[in-house]
Amino acid sequence: MKHRISTWADDLEVSQIRTLPVPSLAQLLHTNERIASVAHNAAERFPSLHVRIAARPTPSAHVCLDISVWRTFVWDERIHGASLPIVWWVQDATQRVVYMDRLTLRPTQGSFDKGSTDNVSHPFEREHGQYQMQVYVPLSPADVRPTSEAACEFVWSSLHWLHAEGSVFMNVDHLECPSPTPSTTLLPLPLLPLASLQDMPLADGLGHVHTLNAIQTQVFHTLSHSRANVLLCAPYGSGKWTAALFAIARAFKQDSEAGGAASSSKNSAASSGMILIIEPDAKRIGSRIDTLTKLAPFLGDIHSVHASSTLEHCMPRSIVIMTPADAANALSGATAAHAQFPTLSLVICLHIHKLTPAYELAIMQIRRAQPSRCIATAQCLSTAASFAAWLHIPTHAMSAFAPSDTPYPVSMSFDTVDIPYSETLVRAYAKPAFDCLETHEGEVGLLFAPTRAQCITAAQELTARFAMKGFTAHPDVESAAQSIQHQGLAHLVRQGLAFWHTNLSERDRSTVERLADMRWIRAVLCSFEAAEDVPIQTSLVIVLGTQYTTHASRHVQEYSLEQLWSMQRHAVRPNSTSGEFHVLCQQQMRPSLERLLQTPLAVESSLSERSPSVLEALAHEVMAQRVMTRRDIVMWLSTSYLAIRVRSNPAWYGAPGENERTDPSTHVSSMADALLAQGERLSLWHVDENDHIHASFIAQTAPPGGIQRLCAFVDTVLLWRKMPDAVHHQDIFNVDGVEASAFDNDGSIAREADQANAKVTQPEGLQENCAKTMLEAVDALERPTLPRIVLAHWLTPLVSTRTLYELDQVLILKAGGHAAGRIMQIRHAILRRIMSGPGTPP
Repeated sequence: MKHRISTWADDLEVSQIRTLPVPSLAQLLHTNERIASVAHNAAERFPSLHVRIAARPTPSAHVCLDISVWRTFVWDERIHGASLPIVWWVQDATQRVVYMDRLTLRPTQGSFDKGSTDNVSHPFEREHGQYQMQVYVPLSPADVRPTSEAACEFVWSSLHWLHAEGSVFMNVDHLECPSPTPSTTLLPLPLLPLASLQDMPLADGLGHVHTLNAIQTQVFHTLSHSRANVLLCAPYGSGKWTAALFAIARAFKQDSEAGGAASSSKNSAASSGMILIIEPDAKRIGSRIDTLTKLAPFLGDIHSVHASSTLEHCMPRSIVIMTPADAANALSGATAAHAQFPTLSLVICLHIHKLTPAYELAIMQIRRAQPSRCIATAQCLSTAASFAAWLHIPTHAMSAFAPSDTPYPVSMSFDTVDIPYSETLVRAYAKPAFDCLETHEGEVGLLFAPTRAQCITAAQELTARFAMKGFTAHPDVESAAQSIQHQGLAHLVRQGLAFWHTNLSERDRSTVERLADMRWIRAVLCSFEAAEDVPIQTSLVIVLGTQYTTHASRHVQEYSLEQLWSMQRHAVRPNSTSGEFHVLCQQQMRPSLERLLQTPLAVESSLSERSPSVLEALAHEVMAQRVMTRRDIVMWLSTSYLAIRVRSNPAWYGAPGENERTDPSTHVSSMADALLAQGERLSLWHVDENDHIHASFIAQTAPPGGIQRLCAFVDTVLLWRKMPDAVHHQDIFNVDGVEASAFDNDGSIAREADQANAKVTQPEGLQENCAKTMLEAVDALERPTLPRIVLAHWLTPLVSTRTLYELDQVLILKAGGHAAGRIMQIRHAILRRIMSGPGTPP
């Protein structure tokens, strides 16, 4: 075999041999097909990767390389084992290594089959890759750009297989980084004591705050004594929520000059309207309600403070807290163009840097509602000017502070190791963590590990090191340990350590928090997932590694900046000494983390025509008759943050043009065309000869979130080409609990529909055998029943050039009105069942 390949196919790559059919390979090697199949199978099992790279410039003079990797070979555990390590790196034009890391391939289903991108088993993996990494490479301005930054190359190599390697070249010389928003100067103003605010009743309610910090002092006048929209971008722990409370107090404050007389129309609307607060983190809504309920007597005459998913029954002078998804659905709930939105005197958008498609759609609806005032808070942003332009915020009301302007200084330090990630890597971090705890003797350290199990492992290592140093616990710890219900926690407390997680009893959590507050223990360990919940503030926060694996897969992932910031905020201690944030990570991650944690965040839009939430929001606009033509779709999308950022950073979205000079209409228009075509394929609407959009019965009867489930169902069928375990999920084809055979009427309508599908697939402009392919995709029994036929009838336009509306007309012509009517009726019932309830199997 080796002689034949070296003689007849020596100039072919392994990938070329893999793509050859066995008969062609046998002819090339001058042998029979049995021997050729051996070579073909060996080529299919030779490690190879499909790599896709998207280069996106950022305002921080760096290019973000979004790297998606799929394996394109057949996994054989007898040959490859349970895992296959790959080393990969990114090098510049001078072959200097910019970043290096390791990747472990595992036998998962989300792989390419023979290099084809159409056979990925899951839509997410098809879109984002089985393995996804981000690497930032520097990119200087074009006039001073060195030759080394003109291009970069992704290179990979197997650690076990010779010549199993590859590379992808990426030219970035044509890219230009957008200009960041200049940071607001933190003025050396004297701190404002709340006791001096005699005309502000809210000051009496903030008993735990006696003096505003530097950032709150600088923005106080704009929030409390003006009507302007405000954007406040400040570091974590700067008191942005407390500053927003003064805007709420102003909204409820009676106009002192009115004195019971008629005031201006805008003030009248403000005094009788409601306040809407958008909170992207659903877990924080409860604490927001508790805070506002306690402050209600100091804010004015408030009707109610509550969380809601609708605005129908909200009363004036009430405060409503919503998630972005609920706000988008509530504000788009009007069913006609003349429907009125609730009067909004104030809208507060918290943590706007967490801009998801649902959050962006919610703000688009808020802009149409035209509230009297809008307040937005965010982490430090380098794209603050784009947010200000989107929210109609004047320059004097935009405060974009730098990360170094934190009013409570937190020093940052790093320690690194050169060991690949594993479940026991936390043992290597125990030594530097112990050294850091020793240097802060008398203080309590808060340690974050990737998982709860690794918290226990780290606690055992630290206990052994404390014992070697002769550390003894506080004498009063024993009495506290006896009151703890969790035996493992009680044992650790006796050693001077503790762990914290939400599954502990409330009594045990309170005991740990009390011991940490009294400094009777040396350290508290918790997983990174509990960073938003743990209420402990310490002067020392240690991160035991920045990588973790998810429960659903074994892929190694990096902490996001949001997760690291949520850990860092626990080192912020108002009215106390500065805190320290100590990060333990892999050596290759240190330069990126140091830069990202000290650089303002760049937020880009994630709206796209492939987002199901965008399609569902557009369906609501069509049903409300606010969008009736293609031009209306373009106008609707032009109110998005996407349109603002396409002008500022077109290369991020793949649009041609220069920064700050690109007309976003071309990109928005193409996105509108894609959304319109996708909605027609899903039969959510149809477009008549006058270019008017008409919502279908499917869109009108879709429950909240139903269109997104419908999109997931379509992706499942079209990508898998068949429904796994369909025999066990036959209830999906039952309508209202009635068996499918009950609709057959002794098979007459089924035969008519079957004949209609056979006729439709012939010369009517559809691709040949489309209906047959879709019937195979949903067929779970020996004979296709009517629900399966009508479901295939709905799926057929997704892979054809005809819309469902046109297909229905052909069906009526070919099968007659009786059979076509029954097909449409049962099709609607089946799709309603698919769209209703999260438990419906795909």
